[in-house]
Amino acid sequence: MTPLFFISVALYGAATTVYFVCLFGRSERALRVARWVLAVALLGHLAMIGSLCIQKHNPLQDVRGALSLAAWLLGLGYLLTTFRTRMGAVGAFITPLSMALLISAGITPQTPGPGVSPLGKLHIALAAIGVAAFGLAAAVSLIHLMQETALKRKRLGPLFRRSPPLTALDDAGRRLILVGFPIFTLAMVTGAVWVSQLPSHDEFRIEYLISAVTWFIFALIIIARWTVGWRGRQAAWATVAGFLATVVILMIYMGRRMLGG
Repeated sequence: MTPLFFISVALYGAATTVYFVCLFGRSERALRVARWVLAVALLGHLAMIGSLCIQKHNPLQDVRGALSLAAWLLGLGYLLTTFRTRMGAVGAFITPLSMALLISAGITPQTPGPGVSPLGKLHIALAAIGVAAFGLAAAVSLIHLMQETALKRKRLGPLFRRSPPLTALDDAGRRLILVGFPIFTLAMVTGAVWVSQLPSHDEFRIEYLISAVTWFIFALIIIARWTVGWRGRQAAWATVAGFLATVVILMIYMGRRMLGG
């Protein structure tokens, strides 16, 4: 772990704190401060990735790099959405998630030996982008569920001041899935071809099955939205479930690497 790693983690933590202040306060200035802190965290994180590349530690080398890249893409994707939509509340969920992914990358041992093939690097890059898109969709869906529950109980709190209407949240979740699903599909295809070229390709691993289940969940969401008009609470819960499945996959890869597998 480099000094830039600890600086990036601290900055993500600071951004999380400020976003929570924004969530329970009314100050627009605090929201602008939160954006700036997140932007600085992303710059520090990018500098860390760049320094590792200079040291010939490509982020597309293994699960460690994939976790770090997914954390950065998740934060960047959220920051870009805040310039066009009222998504202040989502930051309180995205920044701690980015920080958790970065910490997970930091404690995951680096894969020794020669670098992966270009196809393997493409697979890792696509997987990181897919995870980031699904993570954003899950955060939006979680806000949707919390907001809907508050409406039913007639307990309107600070969440409503920092988040869009339910219809806008539902549409944002739909768009993010439409972006992430083809990328995740390509990640699965390139991953299958890459694994088939490895010496241990005959070995079945549980993460392959969970990846297929994840793909099926998001495919079901898209099909159900188009055919039966699946919206709102059902789609939100399914989105959160699909992202949790991707988290399980990452944890399996991370645990396997920590155990030397």
